[in-house]
Amino acid sequence: MSDLIHEYEPLNWLIASLFTDKFIESKPNFSPFEFPDSDNVQEDEEIFMKGFEDYQSYQEQVNSFVNSNSDACDNAESAINAMKTGKIKIPGTSISDTGEYISPLGYEYASTHDFYLWANDMNYLIPAQTSFLIDRDRQKFHELESAFPAITPEQFEEKAKEPLWNVSDGILYLMARRRRFNSAKEDQTSTELFFKQSYLATKILRYTKDAFASNDLIPINDNADLLLKTVKPKEFVAWAKCLPLCLPVFESDTQKVEKETNITPDMRLMMDARDKYWSSYDFENPDPRRAPQKEDVVKWLIQEAENRNMPALGNSKAKMMDTIIRCPKSRLGGNYR
Repeated sequence: MSDLIHEYEPLNWLIASLFTDKFIESKPNFSPFEFPDSDNVQEDEEIFMKGFEDYQSYQEQVNSFVNSNSDACDNAESAINAMKTGKIKIPGTSISDTGEYISPLGYEYASTHDFYLWANDMNYLIPAQTSFLIDRDRQKFHELESAFPAITPEQFEEKAKEPLWNVSDGILYLMARRRRFNSAKEDQTSTELFFKQSYLATKILRYTKDAFASNDLIPINDNADLLLKTVKPKEFVAWAKCLPLCLPVFESDTQKVEKETNITPDMRLMMDARDKYWSSYDFENPDPRRAPQKEDVVKWLIQEAENRNMPALGNSKAKMMDTIIRCPKSRLGGNYR
């Protein structure tokens, strides 16, 4: 997707976009699922929190619009049913005992692509500006995909016999793709564009960076560019098979991943915090007096991140995580914010 529209967006924003275009041009370029990723933790927090504050204020206006529009409310009910049945993907998806698709973050966020496909099937009119952005990004991604042809499992096995892979090639192989261009410079530029457009490639790259930091993977060279670091194929493949991701090249295998897909370490941490503090809370009939205290959740998040050898989690980012998993009616006011 473009910088304006992200892989996952708040359900209410997606719904509002079907009925008005006034929220499109003013939309902050921000997603709570896309954390800054530099080596400067303090700078990352400042950038993220500024975006988060603007995002919260903006989202309140969107929520107000949806709640005051009866057609939008009806759409929300239908969309949530579609999310529960798996027609619209939600972040951190898992399957409940009753067969419903659920998310530890509730039904507040939805796959942008899936939502608009569903809305189109339901005969909702997609606003021209939103439709243009989606079509443009889809076309751009298809062009990039054509630059990286698919490979068969047999071709992957042959690739795995090579002595070394660049990280960029390894990730492409996990996605059952390979390079097509001959120019090294053109290769690098196209690969970077492909990774930016592909949610799965981005997630694998993030896991790879974390694995290098924790020494779960050992790079053969010390190239400053993550994509140009080299790895041993056998070690890289063995490590990749343990990732909580559905990797195309292994789809024919019996690889199972706790019924969860596309989960980053940050999302896993939030999911576990949600299980720990909110699993017994009644979201349908919320009682603010029973809601967990923000400072308790924040303290646990910071300590747990350290226990998991994750990058240092600052207080501001932990507070933001708490806000995301907190019951919406417990986010405002007094001691329970």
